[in-house]
Amino acid sequence: MNNIQINLFNLPENDSSITNGHLSSLPKSRITRFLYHYLLLAFCCGFLLIALIPPPALAMDLAGWTCTGSCGTLGADGTVTLSPVAGTTSYGWVSTSGSNKYGLAPASIKASLAAAGGDKTTNGSKIASEFFTANAGATLDFYFNYVSSDGAGMADYAWARLLDDAGNEKAMLFTSRTKSSGATVPGQGMPPLPPGVTLTPASAPILAGTVWSPLGSSSGDCFGSGCGHTGWVHVTYPLPATGTYQLEFGVANWSDASLHSGLAFDGATLGQDVPNQPSSVVMLSKTTAVATLRASTSINYTLTATNTTPDVTHTGDYVFYEVVPAHTIFTSLAPQGGINAQTDCLGSEPAGTKCTITIHSDIAYGTPAEVTFTVTTDNLQPGPTQIFNQLYYAIPPPGCALTETPVCNPEPPPSNPPTACHTGDPACTAWPTTLPNVVLSQSTPSAAVQPSTAIAYTLTATDTTQGAPWTGGYTFYAMVPADTTFTSFTPLSGTSATITGCTAGDPEGTLCTITITSAIASGAPAQMTFTVTTLPTLPANASIINQLYYATLPEGCSLTGTPVCNPEPPPCSGGICTPPRECPAVGDPGCVSNITLAPPASPSVPAPVDSRWMLTLLALMVAAGAGYATRRRQG
Repeated sequence: MNNIQINLFNLPENDSSITNGHLSSLPKSRITRFLYHYLLLAFCCGFLLIALIPPPALAMDLAGWTCTGSCGTLGADGTVTLSPVAGTTSYGWVSTSGSNKYGLAPASIKASLAAAGGDKTTNGSKIASEFFTANAGATLDFYFNYVSSDGAGMADYAWARLLDDAGNEKAMLFTSRTKSSGATVPGQGMPPLPPGVTLTPASAPILAGTVWSPLGSSSGDCFGSGCGHTGWVHVTYPLPATGTYQLEFGVANWSDASLHSGLAFDGATLGQDVPNQPSSVVMLSKTTAVATLRASTSINYTLTATNTTPDVTHTGDYVFYEVVPAHTIFTSLAPQGGINAQTDCLGSEPAGTKCTITIHSDIAYGTPAEVTFTVTTDNLQPGPTQIFNQLYYAIPPPGCALTETPVCNPEPPPSNPPTACHTGDPACTAWPTTLPNVVLSQSTPSAAVQPSTAIAYTLTATDTTQGAPWTGGYTFYAMVPADTTFTSFTPLSGTSATITGCTAGDPEGTLCTITITSAIASGAPAQMTFTVTTLPTLPANASIINQLYYATLPEGCSLTGTPVCNPEPPPCSGGICTPPRECPAVGDPGCVSNITLAPPASPSVPAPVDSRWMLTLLALMVAAGAGYATRRRQG
């Protein structure tokens, strides 16, 4: 900081000024000379004594400031220490505790929140300084510390901004906002900061600790992840034009009016005008070696920050945004070539997440800074045609208008991933996607089955798309057919696969989830055996239907069109599944039918005859024979 011109607060409590006197002609007598030398010696000793006395303590003085809501001054208290301002004994604060004021958020914040999904701001407080006049180039300098007892998605926030003498916003100087993880400063979903605003550190995660008197009954409370304090963050901003200004600090609750948040601030001064210096123009660009994107595939984007100004070095902490593209999740950020860089995205963030990237290293002319930003595509269903990736400036380069050449991003990061690239923008890439057209089929060695018979279905997943294979994780369903129980599942040679939801003996209607974990390359189908056993008693001439269902839908495979895919999801409701009794589509290779047969007939055996009837018949035959013999003797 150069020589201080104006001190907005932290003034000595009993400030006074010294007016230099003017020494007139001196008489030339010895007494006069003695008095002259004596007074000169006394003046020098006094000056030396004053120089050795430490300066008066700098106490916060908000006299003349305008408070709306709950504001005040305080010394070191609980979690919040004194600021790094030399000699300070107190700081100013605003808090949501004790405030019944609503609608205090600036219009720029309300617009950003609305664009990011909705504004749920409730009560809050703000305080504005007296007006001050400064020349262009004078550097505004202060510290802040955001403290919140609210976490777990209850995104309370705070801000500071510069206003002109008509109350118009000239610059948003910082934002901070509760977030479950990652950086709290700058605030998520808040307006971007203008060129020239420098935060040290450039981004700040939340630190543990909420014991602070201005939070009132919430002091020491912590609702979920994300509560705590940022610590003191240093802000500098060179004024872009000569004028009359006002400084405003504010804090607001989100969604409810409980579990309070507050903001401590200190040290606002204006430094001496800075002579015009050539500034670096840093341009962003990106490349990737991927020509087409497949499902579950890593994409490495090389992000390059190039200083285009000869003989000038950008002195570190260059900040920009990367929005995780649609149909992907964030994987990692890797600085290249010794570059020191980091992001507030920790891994596995979904599409649409805004990742703040800070290059801490200097960016010299002729030595670009590179980082690798890696995401992984999802299963890409239904298949998109392009995935767009766009960089956004947090610190737009000087001379880089948002609507002119050189190309800068025409808008701050949106709430959703971009769906197009602006013509000629080197910070945007678009890559077509291609999916394997995986067709499921199955076969069985027998068309007719008996009771208590094993049926081994051979399940085949074939990638019909030339090029890179399906890289694993292909999932589909098989249901235990009617009149059977599940027996076993076995991947065949060259295939790695798992089955869940089924164990031996499970009855008909059990839904089995099959995941092929190995790659499915064109010309190298993945094969598995799915075995069931028919019941001991089968209905004659009934159909045992085995139907495969897609969990991961292949490219070009609509639910109602050609090529034939399953026309509906597995027929399950409330966890109860009904096995099909017929194949739903003619020519569906994922469905097969077996006819059940009755048990074969056993050889016939004559029924036993009652022996009593045999004896009666024999007696009749004997009697008849005896009568015949008697008649013959008589004749």
